[in-house]
Order: sequence, then structure tokens, then C-alpha cells
Amino acid sequence: MLVLVVQVLIGFDYKAVFEAKFVELPVLLQYLKLFSLAAQLITLMLLLAIPSYHRIAEQGENSAHFCRVIKRLMAIALFPFAFSFGAEFAILGRRFQSRFVGVHILRPDRRASRAQVVSPGFETLGERRVEQRSRSEIEVDADQPTQA
Repeated sequence: MLVLVVQVLIGFDYKAVFEAKFVELPVLLQYLKLFSLAAQLITLMLLLAIPSYHRIAEQGENSAHFCRVIKRLMAIALFPFAFSFGAEFAILGRRFQSRFVGVHILRPDRRASRAQVVSPGFETLGERRVEQRSRSEIEVDADQPTQA
């Protein structure tokens, strides 16, 4: 199933080069798209090595050694896949935002870590609600006649 996902993403990356909007991307993001494609190809290579190893080295038999090989290859394949996935979201964020959107891992305490998308120009949802509420209160006050 993961092989199919990677194949679809590779197809989208190959197609993206021929899109009209690709030329409008900054050169840095075009190279990021290239590195993303390379990472996806490495991921596909690692994932396709599993059935090949099973067929050639193990003669189609399951063993404890083969299970360890699968776990290692899958764990290694996740790193380029994660890079590629993050790069695609960074390019997408840049396409819709004038500044670069990044994901930073914040550790407020030692119990857990959480991921938060941050970018200059973004306010938190709570700040936006307070601002909208204060604007609506100002508009209501402006509509009511003043008592003298």
C-alpha cells in the first residue's frame, strides 16, 4: 500500500514540472521540488527492495531474519518519505503565502512535544477571535445613538 502512495506522489512530482505555475516558483523551491522527487525515488527503491530480497535471498520463505530486514528497510524508507512530504507542504505553503511556512517542534515541558505551524504574519486563532469581537463591538457602538 505504501508503494502505491509513493508511486502516486512521484507521478504528481513528474507532472508538476510541466505545469505553467512551476515556472513562477522561486528557483530555491524548484530545487526543493527536485530534491523531494529524489527523496521519493529513494523511498520507492527501498520499498521495492523488500519483495526482491524476499524472492531472491530468502527464496520466498519467511524467517526471523527477513522480518528484521523488513523492519529496517521500512524504518529507513520513512526518513526520505518524511522529508519529501514536508518539502511538498512547504512548497504548497509558499504557493499560497508570501512568506515561507515552516513546522517547528516545540517542547514546552518534558512530558510531551507538540508540532505547531508558525510563520511571520500568522496570528493565533484566539487573537483573531478577540480582534473580530472588538471590531463587532465597535460597529454596534457606532450604530447606536449617543445619549447626552
